[in-house]
Amino acid sequence: MKTTYSFCMIYLKYCLFLGSVMLFMQSCDCLQKVEGIVYDAQKMQVLSDVVIYKKSESYNSIKTDSVGSFKFTDIDGGRNCSSVTLIFEKIGYKSDTLVFSANTLGAVIKLKK
Repeated sequence: MKTTYSFCMIYLKYCLFLGSVMLFMQSCDCLQKVEGIVYDAQKMQVLSDVVIYKKSESYNSIKTDSVGSFKFTDIDGGRNCSSVTLIFEKIGYKSDTLVFSANTLGAVIKLKK
């Protein structure tokens, strides 16, 4: 009786572990991260308060800070990190749509008037 109980407990733990691994593999998310600085294309001065958002999620936006820098992060479902399409907008400038790889650091964006 004791041997049967031990075998059942080991089997149950194994099944729980295997199930957890399978669940994790199906729900792996990808961290998309883009960091950079936005400049005026003609004057090469940094631009603050540039609105940045993911193409498919205009309701979730960020802004550049006083030195023109930004850090955009988002969780994308799926096993493979896909590219990130970001839109940059500022009053008095033409909006720009750019595609970045999932993890881009040091991006330089130049907006034109």
